[in-house]
Amino acid sequence: MKYNVILLNKLVSIYEKRDANSSKLNRPVKIIINKNKFPEYFCDVAGYDESIQELNNMQYINIQYYPHDTVIKSISLNMEKIDEIKNLLGVNGVKEQREKLLNELSKYNDDIIVRLKQEIENRIYANKSIKQYLNDDFIDALKAVHYLENMEHDIYERNASNQIFNDSKKLNKLKLIIESIYDDDNIFEKKGILTVTPYIYLKGDGVIKVNNQIINLSDLKTSIGLPIDQMDSISFERIAKVTTIENLTTFYNYTSDGLIIYLGGFSTHSQIKVLKKIKCVCERFYHFGDIDFGGFTILNNLMEQLEIKITAINMKLDTLKSNIKYAQSFNDDKYIDKLKTLLNKPLLSPYYDVIQYLIDNKVRLEQESFYNI
Repeated sequence: MKYNVILLNKLVSIYEKRDANSSKLNRPVKIIINKNKFPEYFCDVAGYDESIQELNNMQYINIQYYPHDTVIKSISLNMEKIDEIKNLLGVNGVKEQREKLLNELSKYNDDIIVRLKQEIENRIYANKSIKQYLNDDFIDALKAVHYLENMEHDIYERNASNQIFNDSKKLNKLKLIIESIYDDDNIFEKKGILTVTPYIYLKGDGVIKVNNQIINLSDLKTSIGLPIDQMDSISFERIAKVTTIENLTTFYNYTSDGLIIYLGGFSTHSQIKVLKKIKCVCERFYHFGDIDFGGFTILNNLMEQLEIKITAINMKLDTLKSNIKYAQSFNDDKYIDKLKTLLNKPLLSPYYDVIQYLIDNKVRLEQESFYNI
């Protein structure tokens, strides 16, 4: 009959919208026949009644009538026939989707995916919803996360997308899901997924050799940009001190002895490669970043990746207090929670007091807001 598929799809849709846990899937799934709940029924009562009777004869549904009447009050799904109905409609059930998800999670041994698998299994065990994970985009996002976790060099976003999915735009479409898995809006930047050709900008004092050509920054008296695809041919000499700068405006304004490098946020594979080369000829490293979650996270990442102590410049409590009129206020509990995670990072212990001040006073200070004003 012409309404069989419509009725079954409507019932299965109600069934699938429930929490994805077997203990909650046994409650009655029904369609109440009235003009508010199911107005389309009244456009062809005879046609719908004919389909309802046929589905009832097939034992796919049960019919409830008004007492002492032949008028249909509601129809309910026969739970024992759910798999048969889904096969008939070509619908993957919750159980099948859940198995597909767990099978995909089991393919990878990356720490972040292992933790995610445990979290999802815990939710299933506790009869909590896992609806947000039961879709093909999330499965594809796991493939991308595995790729990101095993990258060894920077790569353009579209090239990475082609390598993972044979589709140059797919990775960008999954970006929000991937960021949510990491709980990090900057994860593409941190992992070295590039949208444009990045340059490393330098100025100050030091000697750079590029393809055996010598560049003396002290004589040059200006900043220069080196493309990342030339990193293997670059070496450094006569560098007494290195200062990394988070933001471009501050990089141009900042003056000091030694080599000054603009990072532009979180360090890419290529930037870390350069800094490790410099580390071989210089052990004095400094960093000037924003007094906020991003600034201290960048500092911590630099110290972890370079495995050296880095002294922060203008990122202590006295700097914040003396420039508090330039600080920005915020009222975001999620951001406060992120700041609190910094208090668990041992490398940042010299800055716990300023981080705590940010939390207590709900403020943050960007370096451009006060430097060189």
